[in-house]
Amino acid sequence: MRLICFLIIISISPFGLFAQSPPVSHAEQVALPFLLITPDARAAGMGDVGVSTSPDVYSMYWNAAKYAFSEQTSGIGISITPWKRQLANDMNVFYLSGFQKLGKMQTLAASIKYFTLGRNVFSDQQGNETTSYKPMDLSLDIAYLRKLSDVFSLSTTIKYVRSDIVALDFIQGQGITGNSFAADIGAFFQKSIYIGEKNSTIAFGANLANIGQNIKYGSTNQPMPILAKIGGSYTAPLDNSITYTFSAELNKLLVKNSPGTPNISTGLEVVLIEKFALRTGYYQSETIPEKGKYFTTGLGLNHLNFSFNFSYLFPTQDISALNNTIRYSLAYSIGGVK
Repeated sequence: MRLICFLIIISISPFGLFAQSPPVSHAEQVALPFLLITPDARAAGMGDVGVSTSPDVYSMYWNAAKYAFSEQTSGIGISITPWKRQLANDMNVFYLSGFQKLGKMQTLAASIKYFTLGRNVFSDQQGNETTSYKPMDLSLDIAYLRKLSDVFSLSTTIKYVRSDIVALDFIQGQGITGNSFAADIGAFFQKSIYIGEKNSTIAFGANLANIGQNIKYGSTNQPMPILAKIGGSYTAPLDNSITYTFSAELNKLLVKNSPGTPNISTGLEVVLIEKFALRTGYYQSETIPEKGKYFTTGLGLNHLNFSFNFSYLFPTQDISALNNTIRYSLAYSIGGVK
């Protein structure tokens, strides 16, 4: 009976719609779709690209190997995403990440991702509230990365994930909890080149995320959302005060019966006098055509050691749970590389 209640609640709740990047459809249902939600405003403003862009505080989610090429010694950042406000007004994604260089060749990084699904209220047949429950998802990540040469780095990330999704005991609000461990492996290449007497930068990145065993909810098992990402970026100056970066990325869920077509992200970032950033991008997935295509835009401001970023999502359909998705990110970084 508990299992039946669990399946009914999952089928009618917005939980099955949580994954944004990439959407999931026509594939084996994966657990912990919150792991696929873009957490930071900079990447979100560029069409959800991040595996090969220049390193920032939020590289932990995209490709921790990028930290090896950071010009800062350490940094910390927080990002907030009000999630799918067309469905509920109390769902949010919180993301906290940071890194510390241990010299020129080694770096440690860590992050916390917390997804609160709001307050679920249960009632009796007369409509009287019997209990309430606040489901949540949590991921704790720690990464070690090493710069193997002047142009190449590798990273390994270990993560603990916990999911308290629904209440099966409607009287006391007892829920089902799933726990698991997973790992990410990242690689990053960055090199300066000269094109037309201008000093430009090319970068390539790859990341295999959420490698782990199935997570168990009660008597059911669901696979981890293993995600493969690969992409490239090109950065060049327009003049002495303006630089631009163009990035493109492919990503694909590696689960049973997953569609063969990868998801595509493209993004553009223009930085003015190293203080202001303008961003735009496009994301496309053939998995769910009516939900998997959208445009993004974003703004960034750097002042002293602080940076603030904002992003906004424009779906290509009038009716979409992703309408008006916004993100806010604030970061603080310290000094130059030791």
